[in-house]
Amino acid sequence: MLNSRFRPATSIHLLTGWSALIVLLLTSGCATKGMLGGGPKDSKAPVVLMEEPPHGSIYFKGDEIAITFDEFVKLKDASKNILVSPPLKEQPDYKLRGKTLVIKFNEPLTDSTTYCVFFGDAIIDITEGNALSGYSYVFSTGPVIDSLNISGTIKDAYTGLAVENTLAGLYLLGDTLNVPDSIAMKQAPRYITRCNKDGTFRLGYIAPGRYMVFALNDQNGNYFYNPYSEAFAYVDSVVGLQYPVNDTILDINTAYTDTTKAISLSGEAVSTPIDTIALEADTTVSVIPPYVGPDFHMWLFTEQDSIQRITSKERTEADAIRITYRYPLIKPRVSILNSDSIGRVFTVFNAFSDTIYLWTPAPLCDTVHINITDDNGRCDTIKLLSKKHASTVRRGRGVSQGEHLLIKSNLSGQRLPHFKKLMLLFNQPVALIDTTRCSFVAGTDTLSPVFRQMDSTAMKFELVYKFEQNKLHKLFTGDSTFKSITGLYSIKSSFNFTTSTIEDLGLLRIKLTTNKPSVNHILQWLDDKSRVLVTHSFTSDTTFTIANQMPGKYTLKVILDNNRNNRWDTGQYMKLIQPEATRTKEPAIEIRANWELEEEWNLVF
Repeated sequence: MLNSRFRPATSIHLLTGWSALIVLLLTSGCATKGMLGGGPKDSKAPVVLMEEPPHGSIYFKGDEIAITFDEFVKLKDASKNILVSPPLKEQPDYKLRGKTLVIKFNEPLTDSTTYCVFFGDAIIDITEGNALSGYSYVFSTGPVIDSLNISGTIKDAYTGLAVENTLAGLYLLGDTLNVPDSIAMKQAPRYITRCNKDGTFRLGYIAPGRYMVFALNDQNGNYFYNPYSEAFAYVDSVVGLQYPVNDTILDINTAYTDTTKAISLSGEAVSTPIDTIALEADTTVSVIPPYVGPDFHMWLFTEQDSIQRITSKERTEADAIRITYRYPLIKPRVSILNSDSIGRVFTVFNAFSDTIYLWTPAPLCDTVHINITDDNGRCDTIKLLSKKHASTVRRGRGVSQGEHLLIKSNLSGQRLPHFKKLMLLFNQPVALIDTTRCSFVAGTDTLSPVFRQMDSTAMKFELVYKFEQNKLHKLFTGDSTFKSITGLYSIKSSFNFTTSTIEDLGLLRIKLTTNKPSVNHILQWLDDKSRVLVTHSFTSDTTFTIANQMPGKYTLKVILDNNRNNRWDTGQYMKLIQPEATRTKEPAIEIRANWELEEEWNLVF
């Protein structure tokens, strides 16, 4: 009885074990298979299945648009990426209901107007974030889908590079021929779009009219140009877009070409192909015929404020202040109003008198009030709050790793071109140098170093020595070699480097031709950090040799210096002055050791 009672239990236990093992193996096999395969990654963008009302609808009288996709989507930075043209005063509401995006307009739409909603990269799927790029939705509140368009390229006027998130658009002008000099600051544009990452743009669905073409790096999102803080570009002639006189109601399937006139300020008319679509009231358009309109190249610039201002003010350390003005001060005078609690104040101006440095022997109080005046009648009172010390100030000889006078050099690695000088840079003006505490070794020779002050702030010094090729050098500065105006001493430092040889360096010979003879040109040779290393001026076809260059990649740039002031000048929109043109040679020029490179560059402005 007992045996018969327990046998079934044992049998059930064994079957359960085998079942568990089989399930485990099957599960393990499935898991392994899943891990190895995993299925293809979803790389497809969402697809539009339905639009209500349909894309291209006319006589639109509602306040909502519904767009349904083949999958669930989400919006990425909708307020930034989605543009409505013509712009609206009130931002629409964007809501997702299942797979449908509902757009609700919060203001009445203008009658007989073609609207275009540009989505940019705002619509992405919820799984992999694939974007539906370049999608737009068009409708009209009247009987016509306007079909004129323009295109172009927008680049930074100085760098020649595209600027992300730049807007391109049109201002609708009246019957006057001139471009109003304040329209960009007083009213919103009639049409607008966002340029691509490479600076190109295409703006379509434009009605006939007289326009000003512009570009704006809109920082505050209000579509108005704010001088001095936003980059701007414009075409300085009126662009007239119009349908031909014999334009009639057209069938969607009919091929056609029309013309538009771009009218310059001089009155010259330029014919350009154009098209339009006029439709019956119950007609919808699913495909707008392609059209290539006028093409414009614009150069972004930020205007220079003509009013003297403080551009920056900072307590760089607990005992140091730096104040920078937009323009040089005329015989500036500086005083600290609460100086009784501070003690002696050291004031230094840079060579241009547009930057003021102040230092004190002891940390400044929590709040400092500074008064600055000059002979131009300038009077500024500045309040600066405290900046805490990272460590306790240690002064006098024999300072250790506490607070001390900092030294840097112009060495890049341990190699110095033999024709250059070794420069020492300090964080405070140097008041005293004790050369008995330092030494300089050149090859096998030990010398007493000599230093020369290189700027008005006494923060940059040159080691006076003519280097020879391929020699090992060592500059050693012991404790307290340098003393600052506030009493800080330097700690021991060592600068070891080898000078280059001619074989280490390369050479560029560049032949330049230009279509603007007699105009001053400025040639700039820049390193990979955009620092100007060499500058030459020329007014006609010429050849320059740029010698003794370390291996690396460099950039050649030319500025068309119209006013011959030997610098690049920005534009002035209020005076309809364009920025000075620049050209950058592409691709970058690679200098190799012991190589002579010859290039030709035909400059067209």
